[in-house]
Amino acid sequence: MLEALPTVRCVRRAPGAVSARGDEPWWTDVPPQPLWQTVTGERPAQATTVRLAWDDAELRVFFDVEDSHIAATLTERDAPLYQEEVAEVFLDPAGDLESYFEIELNPLNAVLDLVLRRNRSGYVKDFAWDCDGLRTAVCRTARGWCGELAIPFSRLLARTS
Repeated sequence: MLEALPTVRCVRRAPGAVSARGDEPWWTDVPPQPLWQTVTGERPAQATTVRLAWDDAELRVFFDVEDSHIAATLTERDAPLYQEEVAEVFLDPAGDLESYFEIELNPLNAVLDLVLRRNRSGYVKDFAWDCDGLRTAVCRTARGWCGELAIPFSRLLARTS
């Protein structure tokens, strides 16, 4: 029998600064949700948690990443960040699985943002899409690093097809 999928509470907030600091009052009462391995469903050796919040203008995503050996070299926007260490968010605001947004953030505060659109053979990556107005921050911690994304709803409401 399948276990129930976890529920992540997305807390409403007043607009605030993006700092990647989970100990700031803006984030302290937002419950962290642990992430699991996608394929196996097991907890990873080095844990990552995510916190979600929103205001009238944007979705906020906060990652706390345990990482005993931070290794990132890429700093250019839309570089192939997935070849190194990243925190990723996948968003399908239409909920139709026909297209979705992917935003990646690495420990050096580099961003890869794209849209994936379904076609006959799978999904096609559209690197031309930029999440204009995206705000990001990262910081090192004793256990790894934290990253924060402030994603404008206006960019998620844009047609992706």
